[in-house]
Amino acid sequence: MINFESKYLIRLGIPGWIMMLVMAFNYIVINDKYIDLSEINIANLAGLTIIFLGVGIPIGQLIYQIYFLFLWIYRNLLDRFTLLLIKIIIWFLRRVKLEEKSVKAKHFIDFYNTTNNESYFELEYRWHSTLSKLKNKERLQYVSERYQHLLGRVHELGALLTVLFFTAIIQWGMAINYSSQTLETSAKILFILTIISCLNYWYFDRNVNYFRKRFLEEMTNSSSTSLLEDAD
Repeated sequence: MINFESKYLIRLGIPGWIMMLVMAFNYIVINDKYIDLSEINIANLAGLTIIFLGVGIPIGQLIYQIYFLFLWIYRNLLDRFTLLLIKIIIWFLRRVKLEEKSVKAKHFIDFYNTTNNESYFELEYRWHSTLSKLKNKERLQYVSERYQHLLGRVHELGALLTVLFFTAIIQWGMAINYSSQTLETSAKILFILTIISCLNYWYFDRNVNYFRKRFLEEMTNSSSTSLLEDAD
């Protein structure tokens, strides 16, 4: 079973490994060099694997820092981009006469509006303050683990979105510079994956905020104090 430290390193390394794989792919395509599997022995493969895994972790850490800056500290930038993307999808669905689908897409915007109208710092303070008063251990464990899971997904998708976006930009620029159809195709794939990651990130980000706010409302509006008392 993978322990906490191993899972943390894997989560940290994934963005870096993606970046390195894309750069290696670009090098192979640009230089028209392909790997001859018959020339690879176990020792060389093991050495390259260790270097790949080791270098990917610090690169992944740097990508996480970029993610925290642009998609967490300045989170409103992603919100605006995602809402614009959803509005474009709604417009397209209406053009192709899929009104039912466009109504479902609009629900995403309504969901956003109901989960993003409170200061993040205020919500964070209320959240930790309430948890610190929660003495029902089973309830506290469930809420903490659920929140940790949702927040972990947000950060994973945020870092993935960041690396996909930057690699797509790099890929597109190199495709234009080298007039490579292969790089252009891979850039399009990366852009599609970026959009998918953006929507997934946006969903989980709204989900974690909704979870916290509903729990706080439950604690505030409850006429009983049983949740703040020791479990029988």
